[in-house]
Amino acid sequence: MSSKPQILPFVPPAMRPIVPPSVSMSGPTGEPCMSRHVQMEAVLWENERLKRELDAQQDISSRIQRLEQELRHVSDAYSQLIHTCADREAQDVQQREQLLHEIRRLQQLNTKLRDSLEETSRQAAEEVELADRHKHQMIRQLRQLRVRWHELRMHASRLERALGTSEQRSKMLHRDLQTQQACADTAQQLQGVLSRLQDTCARREEMESELRTRLQQQLRHASGR
Repeated sequence: MSSKPQILPFVPPAMRPIVPPSVSMSGPTGEPCMSRHVQMEAVLWENERLKRELDAQQDISSRIQRLEQELRHVSDAYSQLIHTCADREAQDVQQREQLLHEIRRLQQLNTKLRDSLEETSRQAAEEVELADRHKHQMIRQLRQLRVRWHELRMHASRLERALGTSEQRSKMLHRDLQTQQACADTAQQLQGVLSRLQDTCARREEMESELRTRLQQQLRHASGR
């Protein structure tokens, strides 16, 4: 963008009288009396004055042209600035909308993250509380298990002693069982002998009964004669 042009003030050319200073204004009638030489000098002076005025006008015209050129530059720069500002404003609006959209997205994301964090914190607190309860329960159970283990150890010791005693009793019972088995075998043998003896006695009684019957019959037969 070009700098602002400096406008120079207009300085009008110096106004001089048409009649040069050398011309005297005298005469009986009050009209100027000019010789040819004086008139020529006046014409030359007037030409010089007009030339200076023309140069001044040309200078003014040149300044006006430069001013118009500077004004065109300023106008073009202003138009470009307006266009640039419009583009920048459109970009700013688009960026602002994108930024607002991103802010809303981040706010929604933050809301979700905050809700998730709160839910995670709540679950973590519940899990910690549950873990504490489990820890206390495990401590109590561990104490109970230690007591139970001590009781089982004492019971195992008693069982070991009882097992030792039981083994001794088992050995004694085994010996007793062997003795009883031997007695049972003997009793079974005696039972067999007793059965055979009873059978023998029964057959003997039967034979005696038959013999008694035959004797009685013979006695009756003999007495009948």
